Amino acid sequence: MTLSLSLVLPVYNEEEGVAACLDSVVAQTRPVDEVVIVDNNSTDGTRAIVDSYADRLPLVVLNEAQQGLMYARTTGLNAATGDVIGRTDGDAILPPEWCEQVVRFMEANPELDALTGPVLFHDNPGAAKQERRIKKMWPKLLAAPPEKDTWPLAGGNNVLRKRAWEAVKPHLIGRANLHEDIDIACAADKVGLKMWYCHTVYVLVSARRFKSPFDEIKPYIQTTLDTIEAHGLKDRAEWYKGQMPQVTKSFRLLWLIQHNYNPETKRFVPFFLMRNKESRVSPLAD
Repeated sequence: MTLSLSLVLPVYNEEEGVAACLDSVVAQTRPVDEVVIVDNNSTDGTRAIVDSYADRLPLVVLNEAQQGLMYARTTGLNAATGDVIGRTDGDAILPPEWCEQVVRFMEANPELDALTGPVLFHDNPGAAKQERRIKKMWPKLLAAPPEKDTWPLAGGNNVLRKRAWEAVKPHLIGRANLHEDIDIACAADKVGLKMWYCHTVYVLVSARRFKSPFDEIKPYIQTTLDTIEAHGLKDRAEWYKGQMPQVTKSFRLLWLIQHNYNPETKRFVPFFLMRNKESRVSPLAD
């Protein structure tokens, strides 16, 4: 059986990174069958960059007027026609084998409903070393079995069968002040989806979130718990409460590193001397 693969990409003011993202889609060893771009009211050059790829990718470009990643995500997933739907972000870079690995797992395991995998940074101090390590370990990663019955799905790196998306939709809360990926993961719990974590299905994203003040990052961490509690999943909520101190510590460390690191020059610069001090716009609506 040959499965068709759609890729959903919500974008909002992504002119700095969307070309690299789309270049990585063009370079896939297994071409994607459909690329659904959902423009969530971009005011920069994002749309012009996206349109310039019309002769290189099977683009479907949509607009979502209601602001918020939750709404853009839903519009894209509803519009996707593939048997399998991948979802990533406008700052992501897909390794050349990403589509090939996704389809390989889905075709070989018809009972599998969803996939996720590592989300790594392409613009932090360890990026070059990380890339070398992946290349060295690739044969072992290919041979490593996936982690079954995993939870949750990573927002910038998740895959659903079309049938799985239709199954979870009635159970979504769908509020823009909740995490859209955790919303899907919680709904997947309720319908009993089979989800795997696959080491070779990895995505590289920007660490730009950690340029924001830490007071803006703390609510982002809390929102994971808010989303789980909104679904009434008590056991999941208790598990995440136990994880929150370590999650906060990890985020704080990444914030300290990235807050004082210039990925363009690949050098550390005290934050107060940096020219570009813009925060990332939160994907959560107020």
